[in-house]
Amino acid sequence: ASVSCIYGIGSPEFYRSENFVFKKGEKISRDEFSRHLINQRYERNDTELKRGTYTIKGDTLEIFPAYATNTVRVNFFADEVEKISEVDWVTGTIVKELSEYEVFPATHFVMPPDKTAAVVKNIRADLKKSIENFKSRGKLLEAQRIEERTNYDLEMIEQIGYCNGIEN
Repeated sequence: ASVSCIYGIGSPEFYRSENFVFKKGEKISRDEFSRHLINQRYERNDTELKRGTYTIKGDTLEIFPAYATNTVRVNFFADEVEKISEVDWVTGTIVKELSEYEVFPATHFVMPPDKTAAVVKNIRADLKKSIENFKSRGKLLEAQRIEERTNYDLEMIEQIGYCNGIEN
């Protein structure tokens, strides 16, 4: 089984719990809105808008959801969502005005921060067993290698919430 299956990383429940709903007229600053997107693994990219990224230009924030074909443009007036529009990604024309929108994470490998600590603890316990197993069989190189690689991945999970190849 994959690491994500064993430890419940990427579960549909976690994915759904990390969504972000916002509405026209809602009081939220552009910076706070941006933090929500970052927590959902969206990356800010002001030069190339592609799936899983967002851009900020003045009082306008545009999101390209990882699962969509069009972008969502959010206009702010001070600390309020003034306008929400679905925009054709290719032409830049407004497809429709929206009263609210639900943004799902850019990747399905998301986990609430409170659950991450427990998963990391379990992985460390399994790592300790694996290292002992390799050492008891005289496979010191394998023990060192699994320790280094796993600790690197765990550090990535603790720092940014995921690591490349987590599905394995």
